[in-house]
Amino acid sequence: MKLRTLGLALVGALAFASVTAPARAEVMDMAAVTCNDLISGSADDAGIIIIWMHGYFSGKTDDTKIDMKALEKDAERIGKYCGEHKNVTVLTAIKDVANQ
Repeated sequence: MKLRTLGLALVGALAFASVTAPARAEVMDMAAVTCNDLISGSADDAGIIIIWMHGYFSGKTDDTKIDMKALEKDAERIGKYCGEHKNVTVLTAIKDVANQ
């Protein structure tokens, strides 16, 4: 999946996830989600993971805003990083991307 397409899919998934996603009984340990899980899963699942991560890190800094363009750019950067580092966790990927 192209990075631009992944970024757009993530933003689209954010907008429609709560409306279109069926209820799931799955429980995910977000600390264990790898880059491979992110890029090999569905666009909807990737969107949910990225949005959860955004909220997680925003909560740590008391940031209550969401900048959709910045989120799309970050999703593209994370997608590129994850394509090159499939075995690291998404949490690690986000931290590494933030420090670049």
